[in-house]
Amino acid sequence: MSTIKGKLHNIPCPSAHDRARNPHRDGRAWSKNAVRAILTNPRYTGHEVWNKQRKQEVLLDIDDVTLGHRTQQTWNAPQQWVWSAKPVHEPLISKTTFTRAQARRHDRRQHHPAERSPRTTPRAYALRGLIRCSLCDGKMQGTFNHGHPHYRCRYPYEYAKSSPLDHPLTVYIREAVILPELDRWIAQTFAPGQLKSTLQAMQRSQQTAATPLPGLEAARRTITDCDR
Repeated sequence: MSTIKGKLHNIPCPSAHDRARNPHRDGRAWSKNAVRAILTNPRYTGHEVWNKQRKQEVLLDIDDVTLGHRTQQTWNAPQQWVWSAKPVHEPLISKTTFTRAQARRHDRRQHHPAERSPRTTPRAYALRGLIRCSLCDGKMQGTFNHGHPHYRCRYPYEYAKSSPLDHPLTVYIREAVILPELDRWIAQTFAPGQLKSTLQAMQRSQQTAATPLPGLEAARRTITDCDR
């Protein structure tokens, strides 16, 4: 993935090509996730593809069937997919390239299975998903260093070198540096003299978040259909 994204520097990434549909994604360079999405989603071949997933009932507890089951989506084998006879939209990659990519990924998984050592203790991050890098505005990942929780940004690792952003290979910040400042801010915000205005602001934000956006449900249905 890294080699491919590095060779696409003269071609705008999907987010840059259509900013109106991708305002939440980085449009400065190709990312490994964008390349992976194209090589793993058959719709990018231009064909419509059905029967990629099926609903499967799974017991909540195999030792106690009386608890019932839950329904989950399960991937079918590629041999069970149903392809349209002809392309229905402009392809990004050929069907031949897509098939070769799947075969290569399968071969790599067979010969180089990912092995991870089990964690002896759970790792908790108080600010998981909330910390953003001030250089690229990307979400920072939680990681443990020397027994302490940190947050890191690895923008150059995820995006092609053609990005105009001047960013260190890795940016770290220790959680213990952030939490005291956050605690002080919370204490000030919910102080007796500020409590009323804070609650009013929280109520206004909830009302705004509850307002349905035009076309939101239709967009969600389209995304669900694309994932099937």
